[in-house]
Amino acid sequence: MTASAVLFALSGNFATIGWRIAMLLSALIVIPALLARYKLADTPLFERLRQQEQLSKLPSFDVVRLHARSIILLALVSAFQQMDGYVSGTYIIAFMQYLPGFLSRQPRPSSSSAASATSPAWR
Repeated sequence: MTASAVLFALSGNFATIGWRIAMLLSALIVIPALLARYKLADTPLFERLRQQEQLSKLPSFDVVRLHARSIILLALVSAFQQMDGYVSGTYIIAFMQYLPGFLSRQPRPSSSSAASATSPAWR
């Protein structure tokens, strides 16, 4: 509701100054996050690994190198899972184009009963 009120109040100038409001509101998230980052201590295990210099220089590459098979398997499962939704959605939209009254196609009234018998009403 606050966002709607601000949009209504600034409707004339929103394109030029509206983005500044979002930047100012982001400070509500950034300031506590920075305080937490610098006030909280690291875990004892992390401190020990840092002192022994056993921390990885490129941890993301290490994860991919060690778990490549699991990552690829997860990507394939996710792709097939999403494919079902895309195919079903596309089929439903394509199928609905041929049904009278759906989408933007409305049945036209026919002038004679012979014309309606030979051609569908939604063409």
